[in-house]
Amino acid sequence: VVQDGYGPRGLSLPPDECRAACGRTRGCNVWVSCADAKACGQQCWLKWVEVPSTAPLRGEGAHVPWSAGTCEKDKPGSVPLPSAEQLEAV
Repeated sequence: VVQDGYGPRGLSLPPDECRAACGRTRGCNVWVSCADAKACGQQCWLKWVEVPSTAPLRGEGAHVPWSAGTCEKDKPGSVPLPSAEQLEAV
């Protein structure tokens, strides 16, 4: 979890804004949002998984108040590794 969606520091954003927040947040490549304030308080969770396309599906259908999606960024191999010379200079 990159950013909780619950508690005093939790994000409370609708799905569109939750997706945008993931896009702006380093380390986030999966977002999960609840659009039903009564069911779950409009929580927004920002997460990271190694392979975003394999994020597990926990439920679907009209009875599920949650939305989720992936941002194709911040995954292994998406940022070039520094050269050996650059690593030695550190």
